[in-house]
Amino acid sequence: MAARIRTAEEERRRLELKSQVMAALKDWYRRCFKWPILSGEEGKVV
Repeated sequence: MAARIRTAEEERRRLELKSQVMAALKDWYRRCFKWPILSGEEGKVV
């Protein structure tokens, strides 16, 4: 049971990190290309 809890915690952290990475990539993309990302995708990630 302890292993399962630890795994869930790791999964949650991994998803948070992925969200941070995606946000950073979007900021970089906007600065470099100055094009809007598809609004549907943008709405999902926020």
